[in-house]
Amino acid sequence: LMWFFFLCPNLWAMPVQEYSSERLKKTNELLRGIKLLKLYAWEHIFRDSVEETRGKELTSLQAFALYTSISSMIPCNL
Repeated sequence: LMWFFFLCPNLWAMPVQEYSSERLKKTNELLRGIKLLKLYAWEHIFRDSVEETRGKELTSLQAFALYTSISSMIPCNL
């Protein structure tokens, strides 16, 4: 159990980083093509995509926060 909490923090942080970079990529794409989005009224499609990615990011952030709080409560002196 100690191995799981102290030696595997990257297992929890990696999804957070992936979702954050995916959301930033979608947001940058949206901002680069804002004229086309407005011209063809595609804002809602891209907004939904960014919001879906943000939801995944928040879920993984909550899991990481839970992992961090649990691992900080476990005593380190064995």
